[in-house]
Amino acid sequence: MSLSEIPSLRSNETLLHNKIKSIYDKNENVKTEVTQKVNGKNFRFDLLDDDKTIIYEIQRASFGGRFSRKIQTLLESTKYRIRIIHPIVHKQKITRLNGNDHISTSYRNFYSTEYNFFDQLVYFKVKYQDRLEFDILVIYEHLIKQFAGYYQRSGRRRFQTLNRDLVRVDSMSKIRTKQDFYNFLPEELPSCFTNQDLQNSLKFKKQSPRSGRLPGKITYSMCQLGLLERVGKKRNAHVFTRQH
Repeated sequence: MSLSEIPSLRSNETLLHNKIKSIYDKNENVKTEVTQKVNGKNFRFDLLDDDKTIIYEIQRASFGGRFSRKIQTLLESTKYRIRIIHPIVHKQKITRLNGNDHISTSYRNFYSTEYNFFDQLVYFKVKYQDRLEFDILVIYEHLIKQFAGYYQRSGRRRFQTLNRDLVRVDSMSKIRTKQDFYNFLPEELPSCFTNQDLQNSLKFKKQSPRSGRLPGKITYSMCQLGLLERVGKKRNAHVFTRQH
């Protein structure tokens, strides 16, 4: 792999983004990179299926702010279904380059699952609607880094991300209904529950501070979506129940 063969992140999209887009382009009857005027403003969509009236948006991170406002506007001002495609990295290959010279390759395992979707969903400020859908892709990513000099204090080498590439998609979870969200909650969970109850019911392969924060992110996200309701407190812990 040479530097000249790798597009820079300063270009509009990563290799990862383009490869995910091509997966849907092959499997669905869609148009890519579509711009339409909505409420007097131009909106660009990653993919658009006019036949099924679906807008596809590939979003790796940054679910809040501008992205939330864009989705809210599209739901309010169009009749399209909005399908957000979110890749989650569970395994990563890291290639480090210095110009065209290969320095090293290493590998990381994040033990991520579809539950890590809520790491980003906590920033999403949109109420759930029937036309709002999600595809969660658990992926193996190739992170390509370029040597960028040395840290002044430590003298250690510094690298900047040059691009992200897709090695493969290892699993996909589809959210099409409210029930698909509720399926993230274990069956044995009581009808009224706390974050600790949820933590005790979830069984992750690797327990870590990251997985320990997930129950709070799940309940917070689902409250923002209007799918859970806070109904009281048990000592200092909020008690949640499903919205009816």
